[in-house]
Amino acid sequence: MRANGDFPQSLAKFDQALALNPPEPELSALRNARARIQSEFEAAQAEQARQQQISQQLSLLKPQIAELRQKGELQASLARVQEGLALRPDEPDLQALQQQLQTEIQTIRTRSEQLLSQAEQLRQGGQYAESLGIISQALALNPEGAELASLRELRTQVMRAQLQEQAERSRKITALSTKAETERQQGQLRDSLDSIDQALALAPDSAPLQALRQQVDEQIQRAQGFLEQARQAEQAGELSTSLALIEQGLQSLATSLGTAWPA
Repeated sequence: MRANGDFPQSLAKFDQALALNPPEPELSALRNARARIQSEFEAAQAEQARQQQISQQLSLLKPQIAELRQKGELQASLARVQEGLALRPDEPDLQALQQQLQTEIQTIRTRSEQLLSQAEQLRQGGQYAESLGIISQALALNPEGAELASLRELRTQVMRAQLQEQAERSRKITALSTKAETERQQGQLRDSLDSIDQALALAPDSAPLQALRQQVDEQIQRAQGFLEQARQAEQAGELSTSLALIEQGLQSLATSLGTAWPA
């Protein structure tokens, strides 16, 4: 009966045997055997109670593990699994889950490292917007990973570089715009147009630059018109007409530039 784990029945049999008042040697052996059985019985009860307590703890842990995993908090989920395995190392569900989580975490870590490297290359190439996009992907993929500090630091570097680039671009655009206007005022229309085009290469959607370019282009077209008429008049031998057309062209240019042309 003891071998079958039926400790109460086994103890009852010992008590019946002791009630028969056997000879002293047998009595002593029976008492020792009964005490041993009693100790084993109490140990079995204690172990059963411990296992029940562990089962209760695991029943609380498993929903937490599932919820954390569903949220993508894999490290936290793995920590809960390991808590459960510390309570019951041979729990098959937890063993399998631990392996799955470790594989998922490693896969995400590898992908995160690849994205980090890609973002760094883009940053070094001056492609700041693209780099920030990749960093955002990596942070979303692995918000609790060991690479988090590196990703945040890289994001800070990229944003700082992006601001510096924007400030430098604005400075260049302003300088080129000022240069273009000065050249226009001085009648250096071709040079002005070249400066405007350089500025537009940096800010193609700038309405003021587009308006200035159109103004300079119209001035050039108007001046070319007078020049062509003057050339035709000169070829026809009408020198006075040619000079008059040149004079009109210069006056028109001066008027468009906002300067006075001597009478």
